[in-house]
Amino acid sequence: MIDIALSATVPLWIEKIRHMTIDQRTKLAALAARTIAWGQKNDETRGQHGAGPALLAHGEQALGADMGGPAAVFNAMAAGLAIGAFQPGGVSFMGHHWEVKNG
Repeated sequence: MIDIALSATVPLWIEKIRHMTIDQRTKLAALAARTIAWGQKNDETRGQHGAGPALLAHGEQALGADMGGPAAVFNAMAAGLAIGAFQPGGVSFMGHHWEVKNG
């Protein structure tokens, strides 16, 4: 199910970041990585591996003031994949491939 959602969301992120500078993409990549890692860290702390990020349970927010929990981690994954699509050869994940030829 997540692969279907990513197949729709990653292209939206590609369009959103298309006109960003490399510096802006780098900052977004760092934020996305931190969001994903923070979700995993909370899972480990609570001993709930594979149960999704614990951010929602704690009411904490991950990526920006208006997002938190599993949605933030999913959005961070989509943003990271979109950023990867701008690299030579693109990026593949869960049977999908995204590549921006002239970005």
